[in-house]
Amino acid sequence: MIIYFVFAKQSILVALYVIIIDIIYYNFARKCNYKYTYYLKQQKNYADKMTNILSQILTGLKDIKSFGFGDKLDSYRKRWQESYFLKRNYYFIRKTLVSLIIDFGKIVLYFILIILLIKNKLQIAMFLLLISYYDKAKESINYIMSFDVSIMEESISLYRINEIIDYGKSSLKLEGMVNNDNIIGLIEFKNVSFKYKKFLVLKNISFVAKPNQITTIVGQTGSGKTTIFNLLLRMYKVDSGKILIDKLNIYEYSKDIYHSTISVVNQKTFIFNMSIRANLSLVDSNKKRQIDACKRVGIHDFIMSLPDGYNTILKEDATNISGGQKQLLSLARALLTTSKIILLDEVTSSLDPNTTNKIISLLDNLKTDHTLIVITHNKDLMTVSDKLIVLKNGKIECIGSHEELIKNNETYIKLRNS
Repeated sequence: MIIYFVFAKQSILVALYVIIIDIIYYNFARKCNYKYTYYLKQQKNYADKMTNILSQILTGLKDIKSFGFGDKLDSYRKRWQESYFLKRNYYFIRKTLVSLIIDFGKIVLYFILIILLIKNKLQIAMFLLLISYYDKAKESINYIMSFDVSIMEESISLYRINEIIDYGKSSLKLEGMVNNDNIIGLIEFKNVSFKYKKFLVLKNISFVAKPNQITTIVGQTGSGKTTIFNLLLRMYKVDSGKILIDKLNIYEYSKDIYHSTISVVNQKTFIFNMSIRANLSLVDSNKKRQIDACKRVGIHDFIMSLPDGYNTILKEDATNISGGQKQLLSLARALLTTSKIILLDEVTSSLDPNTTNKIISLLDNLKTDHTLIVITHNKDLMTVSDKLIVLKNGKIECIGSHEELIKNNETYIKLRNS
């Protein structure tokens, strides 16, 4: 603004001219920036699709020709290439052609100032000062434009990260305003039905999962077990019926309270390529609580036997520790969330019998102050469960203890024998 004021002090017309040139330059540069980032986003999208196709090619080489993956890959490559060159074109236009507007404006300004100089309406010192101010204005606008591009590029990255985080979430409002964190952990499904892409996955199911109990859900693949977990995690909203925690609809709890109330331990445990301490600190950085959690799940002694203890760096996918140790570390991480409800999805699959027995014993201990809901095919875990829910084709066929179901439920007997 000071620069324009200096121009105005010498001549209002000259000041207006400089302002108009700068506005034209800014608008053209802004448009080029927008186009640049638009095609950058397209380029990244096609790069994702190429990566997806390549991963399928690597895992199914024999079927490449029959499914035409090679043609798809070539199509995405061409589109990526088009987006790349269009992006580069707009970058070139902003850096060179659009900059000519300022340079052309500078030439015209020279002529105007020379005329004023000839007419003794301008001194040579002021002439040089105005030219240098014009260059300063150009530098400022270029800085703004470069910053603008950086913001747009970062916004694309943030948008893509947000897409991953929110993947699969319904557009419906899945959170409320209730901030009551005094959760007991009583879960109730009341006549819950849920459709996925017009396919009825759950059909009017009702059950109760009580605190201080292990409630286990069993059933064949596709019976709806994982969908129950997804609904409890508020990834989707039920089509009809209600899911309650402590007599309150789960969608009424605030986001922060709900996330601190419920946690999940999956069959495929994800451990970051960082130290054990850093992995635990993602949830809680308090070292004493980390040690207490690890002691409770029975992995503390193993960690202390490592040369670097809790500072031991875990390789990618934690390949330098066993599958059972990964699962115990994941359970310790879940405990650090202070959640009253823990969902466990096939936590004993692919583990040796000794580790499986250790985890079963651990779950029996954890139920003393948690509500545990388990999906499993493990016979021993079914046996020690307080309540078993047998699902078949999206419906609850039977609910009871192991002793009750083993006597009179054919589906449960077949599941144990399969």
